[in-house]
Amino acid sequence: MDEKTLRARIWRRYVATNGLSYKDGASVKKWLPHSDMLVFTHGDLVPRIIIVGDAGRITAVLDWEYVGWYLDYWEYM
Repeated sequence: MDEKTLRARIWRRYVATNGLSYKDGASVKKWLPHSDMLVFTHGDLVPRIIIVGDAGRITAVLDWEYVGWYLDYWEYM
C-alpha cells in the first residue's frame, strides 16, 4: 500500500468515526505526516505491553498482531 492509499484510508476511518462535526475536521488530511520510508514496526507499542525483568531489562514485548511494514511515522499515531 502506498502513502496516498494509507492516507485516504485514515481519512475515511476518521470521518466514519467522528463525522465532520469537528470544526477542523476537514484539516485532518493536511495534518497527517508525509513519508515515503517504510519501516518494520510493532504497530501498537505502549508501555503496558513491555515486560521488564528484575534487572531492569526488557524481557518481552506482547501483542504482535499489528506488526508489519508501515510508514515511518505510523508507530506514533
